[in-house]
Amino acid sequence: MFKGSIVKMHNDENRSMISLSREHGMTVASISKWVKDREVISTEDGNVTNSEFRALKKKLAQVEDKHDIL
Repeated sequence: MFKGSIVKMHNDENRSMISLSREHGMTVASISKWVKDREVISTEDGNVTNSEFRALKKKLAQVEDKHDIL
């Protein structure tokens, strides 16, 4: 929840990552990663977040590797 509220402040309230990092005692790199992870990617089947998309790509690669072994 905490990460989500930081991302919300950045996206909805146009707060800079620098001001949020100073206010909450975290690195700009952490905030940047959280923002990127929550970016929405539109697909034919709907929308997914960047982190969900990466997880799906990883799972697909694992399934393809397993299929190649069989």
